[in-house]
Amino acid sequence: MTANNLATRLHNYFSTSEMGPVPMSVIIAQFRDDPELDGMDTSRASRKLRRVLSGLDDIVKIGDKRGAAYVFDPTKAHEKSMGSHIEETILLHHLFNGGRYTTDNLIEKLNQDFPKKDAVNKGLNNLLQARALKLEPPETVLDSGFWNYSGLLPRGTTSFSHTGTARRSMEQLEELLSIYGKEGKSLPGTFIPAPTNPSRSMAIETALVFTVTRLKSHLNEFLQSKS
Repeated sequence: MTANNLATRLHNYFSTSEMGPVPMSVIIAQFRDDPELDGMDTSRASRKLRRVLSGLDDIVKIGDKRGAAYVFDPTKAHEKSMGSHIEETILLHHLFNGGRYTTDNLIEKLNQDFPKKDAVNKGLNNLLQARALKLEPPETVLDSGFWNYSGLLPRGTTSFSHTGTARRSMEQLEELLSIYGKEGKSLPGTFIPAPTNPSRSMAIETALVFTVTRLKSHLNEFLQSKS
């Protein structure tokens, strides 16, 4: 964090007090006159505060978006960050393997990357309980809850412009994914479930995941044919 910016001021506000969880309504009232929120209405200011708070390593978010509160807790924040990293890694292994992974191989690989076996088991259990994964022994397979659960994990931001062709393709993509999702179908050639009623951002995520998965599959087939 650089000195004298909003992130620093928020961090100081939480770390130097002994408050419990603070709801966004209190935070926005406290920081309403902050120079970095100047000219913003309450909705925009709240969105910016949420983005900044999500980037602070020792602040924990408790609850859902509307009723969320934030608290300074470095230990719990580290555990939560590690838990999210493990869950994201598990999902990525499945995605880039076409939607499924042999459970024993997955656990062995995860235990190499994450020494705490309890954290790995907890991550797997969280995904199974949320129906982001399902057991089909000897494999775990992506389930219908994957797309919703993925949206709860820490997000990155990307800003780019696109052509009119891309915009029209996006509209078609949303329609096609909705049809596949309502029919309970997986993306062609994979075991990745199609999302139902996808948002535009979810449609972009689906397109990226599907493209990478299919390209990896064809690349592997090409490399095997050359060996």
